[in-house]
Amino acid sequence: MDFETSISTAPSSRGKTTVPSEVGQSLPRSTIITILARLVNSQVLQAVRAILDFIYYTQYQSHTDITLAKMQDALDAFHSHKDAFIELRHGEELNIPKVHSMMHYLNSIRSLGSADGYNMESPEWLHIDYAKEAYRAGNGIDYVAQMTKWLQRREAIDCHTAYLDWVLAAPPTQSTSCNMQDSGLFTPSGIVPGHAYHLPKTSPFPNMSVSCLVSTFGALDFMLAFQAFLNKHIPKSRISASVYDRFKVFKFIVVLHPSVPHISDEKQF
Repeated sequence: MDFETSISTAPSSRGKTTVPSEVGQSLPRSTIITILARLVNSQVLQAVRAILDFIYYTQYQSHTDITLAKMQDALDAFHSHKDAFIELRHGEELNIPKVHSMMHYLNSIRSLGSADGYNMESPEWLHIDYAKEAYRAGNGIDYVAQMTKWLQRREAIDCHTAYLDWVLAAPPTQSTSCNMQDSGLFTPSGIVPGHAYHLPKTSPFPNMSVSCLVSTFGALDFMLAFQAFLNKHIPKSRISASVYDRFKVFKFIVVLHPSVPHISDEKQF
């Protein structure tokens, strides 16, 4: 039986007393202890009393060595009696991150100040980015491995994006432009210095229409993207994208990136 159910069904002199859940969340400590005293055993009551003391101490706007010592005493008392919850839950462990985080409160207050100026928005957003979205990206089977792989790929993309932004911001050098001609296997793209590509000799899907690109390959925004590419990189061209154009479609392309000085002198594929 949880707390909200307990206070809603707590007996009174007139039968049952119904207390809305939002009221139960704002009840003072003395009222909570009084209600629970009729519903739980002494071990549970002492654990609840200790955790409530700890919560109230953490809300102080300023602290002294005395209040911090009382916080530690309350935390120690909670850990001394928390086994009562495990016994009532048939051997379940209290492996709860918020319970673990309580041990770090005192050190955080001593080093950073009182906790009344903090909120949960930052860790909540991190939870959304790194847990919820990662889980939704998979199929729910072996989700820990899937989430880990998803996060690794996201981090790799972020790192490479930061590197490309840095390359684009750097002025082109003569050595970089000359080095692009050394292999002879790659064609300079002319978009980014040190950037080149290599395509297979033959296309497995030649002479593809725009409608086929949309229906077969799902390239719904191909025409818009193609025209944007022409406007950006060939602004003086008189050729514009047309639905009557034909395109070669390849299964893969090998892209040569310029060397990353802080990783290796070799060009990266």
